[in-house]
Amino acid sequence: MDIILQRAETVSLRAIVGIAGWATHPSALRRFARAGQLRIPTKAPLFHPKVVLFHMPDRTIAWIGSANLTRSGYQQNLEIMFEVDRGDEVKSWFDAVWSSLPYEIGDVIDKYEQEWRPEKAFGDPIGGLAEAEPSPERLRLLPDGADWATFVEAIGTANRFWKGKDVYWTVDGEGPSWLTTINLGNSILTRGDLTDLTYLEYRILLGIEFEREHSGYGLLGSMKGAGRAKEAFNPTNGQSAKVRRRVRRLLQPVIDSGFDGFPDVASKFIGNVSDIEGFAGSVSTRLIALARPDLGVSVNAGSRAMLELYSGVPASTLSKPRRPRASGSYAALLEYLQAQPWYHSPDPRSPYEQMLASCRGALIDAIAYGYER
Repeated sequence: MDIILQRAETVSLRAIVGIAGWATHPSALRRFARAGQLRIPTKAPLFHPKVVLFHMPDRTIAWIGSANLTRSGYQQNLEIMFEVDRGDEVKSWFDAVWSSLPYEIGDVIDKYEQEWRPEKAFGDPIGGLAEAEPSPERLRLLPDGADWATFVEAIGTANRFWKGKDVYWTVDGEGPSWLTTINLGNSILTRGDLTDLTYLEYRILLGIEFEREHSGYGLLGSMKGAGRAKEAFNPTNGQSAKVRRRVRRLLQPVIDSGFDGFPDVASKFIGNVSDIEGFAGSVSTRLIALARPDLGVSVNAGSRAMLELYSGVPASTLSKPRRPRASGSYAALLEYLQAQPWYHSPDPRSPYEQMLASCRGALIDAIAYGYER
């Protein structure tokens, strides 16, 4: 869906999206509604077709098959899609369904967002994670000098590790997972100035989960205890829009940065955003990781100890800006990573690995995260 939405300024987009069974995240509905035209079936029968139509000057083609328009559908799962040249006939079907559905969808999305629950829910919620003892065994997953193939293998091992725990999240699943939280947060932070942030999107950005909710937003570190940041970002606070715009403006150089200058740009963001009460430390690194998941790393209570053991940067400095004569900093952590082949020279061999490469920095959290009952 990201690739399609990125073309929204140059092409016309229309979509009919079913919402039965909570399979579609409310944020995805809002993203499409902003970028194009959206209609939502709310009455029986269940709307379940998977069809993509492409209109070109000389013809219309259709893809029809099993894949949902999701990360899993097009990058992870084994799916089948047939290309049909007689797309005009499929378009006639689409237009008929489109015309039968209501134009106004704002209330539908609002109601769906209020009632929505993650599709997959089991185990205990994230919260109250102690700072776990660093594990040398886990470091062997991604040793110093590891190449891209080793990183991919490490992510697979981490995925099996978390699936074997009595928790409800995975590394790369379509439900609650690191990749889901990363992709949701990135789509929010990169779309604009956050003036129109919804309450659900605010919770995604700061990793705030309700008891027994099982959303996975707390992966990359929950900012549930960051009172000032929560108050400043909460859209129900009428005074918060100005702070959100300022934070987003400070974050733009991070989004635009190239590889070589990224440690200094990220460090500067931490220094600047720390002037806003409540945004120092873990909050700032979470925002960096969501804005630039390819290069940014979230430093939080669950990952800090392992990141110190991995990089050699003192844990107390990992989320701080670079300072003269300081013993460490967030920039020092990133500079250590820049020396690692898997980080500076990813070599993806499949769409799935391309997805991992686009999130490789943020995904370190899946390996470094400490989990204690």
